Amino acid sequence: MRLKRPLFAGLVLMLLSCSALLAESYPFALALSGGGSRGFAHIGVLKALEEENLHPDIIVGSSIGAIVGGLYCAGYSPDQLSDIALATDWGRLFLDRPQRRNLVLAQKESSGKAILTLRFRGWNPEVPLAVTSGQKLYDLLFDLEQRAPFHAWNDFDDLPIPFRAVATDITYGRPVIFRKGSLAEAMRASSSLPLMYVPYPLGDSKLVDGGVTENIPVEIARHEGAYTVVAVDLASEVNPAEPIDQPWEIADRVTTILQLEQNKRSRQDADAVIVPDVAARSVTDFRDVRSLIDEGYRAAKEQIPAIKRMLEENNIEPRARFCANRNGLAVSKRTLEDFETTFPKGGGTPTHVIHSGITVFPDSVVRDKPPADVERLYHEKGYGLARPVHLEQSADGALYCRWDEGKIRKINVDGLEHIQPYTVRRDFPLKSGDVFEVKRARRGLAQILGSERFDLVTIAPLATDSTTELTIRAVERPTPQVRVGAGFSSDRKGRGYIEFLHDHLGPYGGRATFFGKYGEKDEEARVTRRFDRLLRTSFTAEATALWKRDEYFGYDQKHNPVSFFFFERTGVEGWAGRAFRRWGELGGGAGYEDYRTGGVTVDPRSNLAWIGLRSHVDTQDRYPFPTSGIMLRTQYRYVFRSTNDLRYNRLTARVAGYYPLKRRVTLGARGVYGWNDYQLPLWGQFAFGGEHEMPGLHYGERFGNAKIAAQFEARYDLLSRLLADAYLSAIYSVGGVSLLSEPFPATDDYRHSLGGRFSLSTFFGPMSITAGEMLKSSQETGNFHVYLNLGHEF
Repeated sequence: MRLKRPLFAGLVLMLLSCSALLAESYPFALALSGGGSRGFAHIGVLKALEEENLHPDIIVGSSIGAIVGGLYCAGYSPDQLSDIALATDWGRLFLDRPQRRNLVLAQKESSGKAILTLRFRGWNPEVPLAVTSGQKLYDLLFDLEQRAPFHAWNDFDDLPIPFRAVATDITYGRPVIFRKGSLAEAMRASSSLPLMYVPYPLGDSKLVDGGVTENIPVEIARHEGAYTVVAVDLASEVNPAEPIDQPWEIADRVTTILQLEQNKRSRQDADAVIVPDVAARSVTDFRDVRSLIDEGYRAAKEQIPAIKRMLEENNIEPRARFCANRNGLAVSKRTLEDFETTFPKGGGTPTHVIHSGITVFPDSVVRDKPPADVERLYHEKGYGLARPVHLEQSADGALYCRWDEGKIRKINVDGLEHIQPYTVRRDFPLKSGDVFEVKRARRGLAQILGSERFDLVTIAPLATDSTTELTIRAVERPTPQVRVGAGFSSDRKGRGYIEFLHDHLGPYGGRATFFGKYGEKDEEARVTRRFDRLLRTSFTAEATALWKRDEYFGYDQKHNPVSFFFFERTGVEGWAGRAFRRWGELGGGAGYEDYRTGGVTVDPRSNLAWIGLRSHVDTQDRYPFPTSGIMLRTQYRYVFRSTNDLRYNRLTARVAGYYPLKRRVTLGARGVYGWNDYQLPLWGQFAFGGEHEMPGLHYGERFGNAKIAAQFEARYDLLSRLLADAYLSAIYSVGGVSLLSEPFPATDDYRHSLGGRFSLSTFFGPMSITAGEMLKSSQETGNFHVYLNLGHEF
């Protein structure tokens, strides 16, 4: 079957014309300066230049100029860049906490509960290097790089417009010019504003913002071979009206002062300078992005006539390149040179195409398809590194196209100090021999970061004409760390904790935790050694030694306290099991416990030994106000030895699920179940009551050997995010407790409750006021109770 002649004629001419341009230098360069949020003006400048068909031969960018310039060189149009700039919540790029679903299961309940976290490197206090690690920024840039129309295979000269990014190496005190490698890595390194983002690690170097060495990279553009340089200057003079109250604001002011002389030289060295009027805008003010884009467009339009005259005077023609067709084929320079060299004399339009090296798609899908269409097919399916590595046309009109689908030859790990490289590769779903997939790579980044052992994790793909390699760069989180938390509830009164964690004990890793809690009604001391992954397996192990004391009041029929009692529990336990990704775990264990009870006369002392099974599933998207996902914790114990020679079974379960009914409305349900198949004394019974089980009763107002409770909630998001997220909930609860050892309480034991809750999610944790009425039943009168809770529960 003969293919349409215009389609393949365009392909051949496109490739040949581009190949002819490869030997050219860079007559017309565009130097894009840094400037933080002001950098969106670069988008307007590019739009104005493109409307006049003024395509630069090379773009050199520093800081935000590297981000905008890099994405433009990778094929994004100015309109697409505008859409990205307007749709992105730039303020959230400073929030680097991993998504809860990506955390290791054991850390989901403890992460984020501390009011204060102190980190140590070794045993020396660690002072944070910056406000944020820049992980969210990198994730955004990585996604944009992978979705870009064009990729840099061997170096950045393979992009439609050659590109350079400028960063500063603070280890050796020199500028670093990115000419090849990962585009996302180059953009992230170039935009590492001191004290705002941590320096980017590259081997033994630490890279910060390119503006530290040359904010308007005119000199670097000249060094790269540019003849005529048009600079876009977003730098500002020292503005006394700008605040300098925050550390990063002070760093920006110091950098601005140090740049004054260099900026002056750069302006003088440039052949033309476009100066959008954005100097009054703070570098961290991301509001009204549209006005910045429009101002860049206006300023560029004013300079277009002068730029055209300058290019004419220097006999510089507008760049005619196949990459101006943004639906073209992304291939390397070498592939183009080989194609031109082997192109047959008198060769014309290809009659058909023969693909080789394709395993992802069946032959029926790609047969006789133009290479550009096949490449788009790969990228639509998420195979971001698939590329043609050889093109050849025979004398009979056949176009041969050999593909490298991005099959990974090697995965390197860089930047580790204490953690073994295999632990990083273990959590990364792509392995050597796999075809690179963007979705799996993104999941791997999230999983590695979710271990909470790293501050920054990035991927640097190296996809050349001969190989595909990945380098995972990881910055280890300082360890050990100390966490401090506090809270108050009207039922349990004040509480506080201190927790010591260490992640680098011994050659096998794992985490050691020392936890101490003190409250008016509960105290606890606990030591835990846990391995979330044993060596290269999915098996887990945990050993714990603990002491715990809980105090309660006994209540009369009118819900007034009339007595006091307490439980003290000392014990050890060990568990081993298997993890299922980040959402589940199943295991078995054994333990020994000693109970001491005060304020009661029946069996005040007891000890027991048990074996058991447990399961844990958690897919909730956030804490403490999830909008989707489930949580399930179950545990079965068989007590085979005790003080009174008791042998009994004990079953407990907790479940919760949430569903987003509408954009601001979430439906939730939680339940709890407990059962002893023997009538145990008070120390072995289940506490019942409180705002999460039966509003209207005090926490632990009743005890029994069988209990069940369910609470249903409709939560409305008030969107009060100036100081804190605010929520309003309607609550219905049903449940009961029985002293008998039957699996479920009797019908007369059940109670119902209606209530409402106002909640805030603040920096210090959740704060809530809950009002509940336990409804009147045939067995007792109703009761109204108000609960106040400040801070996380622990």
